[in-house]
Parts: sequence; structure tokens; C-alpha cells
Amino acid sequence: MLNVFRAEVGKEFRLLATDPVPILAVVISPLVLVGFAAPVYSHLVHTTSVGYTGAGFALPGIAAMFALLLVPFGGFSLFREHGWGTWARLRASKVRMGAVLAGKLIPWFLVALLQELALPLLAAPIFGVSIRGSFLAYCIICVLYAAVIAGLIGLAYSLCTSIYQLNGLGNLGAITLGALGGAFAPVDRLPTWVQVVAHASPAYWVVNALRSVILDGAGLAQVERDSFILLGMAIALGVAAAFTFHSEDAKRSWSN
Repeated sequence: MLNVFRAEVGKEFRLLATDPVPILAVVISPLVLVGFAAPVYSHLVHTTSVGYTGAGFALPGIAAMFALLLVPFGGFSLFREHGWGTWARLRASKVRMGAVLAGKLIPWFLVALLQELALPLLAAPIFGVSIRGSFLAYCIICVLYAAVIAGLIGLAYSLCTSIYQLNGLGNLGAITLGALGGAFAPVDRLPTWVQVVAHASPAYWVVNALRSVILDGAGLAQVERDSFILLGMAIALGVAAAFTFHSEDAKRSWSN
């Protein structure tokens, strides 16, 4: 089982190395959008407060939305096995398919983690964004959000029967959950009913926590609630993905 897991992790990293566009897209695109959004947000945040900038306010929401766009990318890596015909051969070899699924998800967990950790560092020299609070708190939130992304990838693959469903629902879900998290406008400026629904989006909690750390100088204690909610979401998504995953399910990839 461990050998299968290691083999799948290694294969996924090799494929990502030959085509790093998904990684570059979720790292570079948020920086471009922050450049457009920063002037708008600068009029909405408390610009007289120390450390508050439009870019610092915009970055967490935009980063969270683009991390959600990794869900269809990660799902494609699983559907690709069906397109190549290797999924059937893996099943015929009697390997643990749960280990195959885990091996596919771990690299995308790391990609999501890399994106969340790298963006503030890249934004610092460009927009002057700095993490004023606990870097450990920031890292913990990023790890938990990456786990949520991995859980969403597993669940999306398990529920979708075709690569077209995955693409459509994945992108729609990323935009919707990102918007509820504050990617396009501060949540407190949205209608009351939207503010209530927003609590169901993992992006809402990660954005709330990261803005607190980046802008308010928050530490572990201040993001404790957000951390536990993200942890609960990650566990719930992982359990849901495990229960809905059936290796014998027919999947339509690009070639069938």
C-alpha cells in the first residue's frame, strides 16, 4: 500500500513538473487581480489604520478563490487515468485504490499550500503587503485550507461522472465559494442573507483568519475559531470523499 502511495505521488509530481501551468496560474493570476482590486479596496477599508492597505485586504480573498480553482485541476489528474486506460489496469492489479486516490491528492494539497504561503511573499515587494501577525498562525491556516482543497478534489472526483461535469461544477464552485469568502467584495457589504450563507464557505473562514493575521497582527488565539472550523470542514470533506469513492464507478474522460 505504501509503495503504491509513493509511486502515485512521484508520478503526479513528475507530471506537474512537465506542465507547471496550473501552479503558475494560481500563483501569478491572483497577483494580477490584486493589482486591479487594490485601488478599489483602498476606499473600503480603514486606510487610516496602521498596516491596512487595499492590496493587503484584497489578497486573501483572491488567493482563496484561486486555490479553489485547483479542484478541477486536481480532478483532471484522476480523470486522466481513465482517459489513458490505466485506471482499469490499476484495479485489475488488485492494488489498494484508496492509496491511489491519496497519492493523487497529496501533491495537490502541497500545491495549494505552496500557493497560499508564496503569495504574501511575492506580494511584499510588489504591493508592500506584509504579515503583521503570527507567521505560525498564518501557516496553520494555510495548511488547513490546503487540506480542505484536497478534500474538495476527492469529493468532486467521486461525485462527477465526466470530466465536463468536473470542469463546469469545479469552476462554478470556485467562483461561488470565493465570492462568499470576500474575493470580490467585503462580506459585510453584501446582502444580509448572503452574509449568513457565507459561513458555509471555507473561503469565508480562511479569508477572515488571514486578513486578521496580515492586517490586524493576529496571533494563534485570535484565529483559533477559524482554525477549528477549517479543520472540521477538512475532516468532513475527507470523510465524504472516502464514503462516496468507488473505484468501479464509470467515468467519462476526454477519450470516451
